[in-house]
Amino acid sequence: AVARDALPDALRAAGATVDVVAAYETVGPTPEEAEALRASVTAGIDAVTFTSASTVSETARALGADAAGVHASTIVASIGPITTARAEELGIRVDVTASEYTNRGLVAALAEHFRSR
Repeated sequence: AVARDALPDALRAAGATVDVVAAYETVGPTPEEAEALRASVTAGIDAVTFTSASTVSETARALGADAAGVHASTIVASIGPITTARAEELGIRVDVTASEYTNRGLVAALAEHFRSR
């Protein structure tokens, strides 16, 4: 996937020559995986985590009309504010947004949320 343009734009503004390279590809689930995902989030699994806006988009695409129907007992956690904003744009409720935008920060925020319940 290609990330936001902020870093390449800043580097270009500073005089750098920048070649943007897709480092990974976010791939959506198979039909069977999408069905399992729909069943899980509507039944009330403990938590769902999102680590990028593109994973939110792919998950919402897989869930279709069920994207906004994540069970109220399921905690939805996001790695940071950009990912949270994308989820909210797509109608997905976010309960926890990490303040340290790393996988470690996401796990810590989710653990803290569960401890404080």
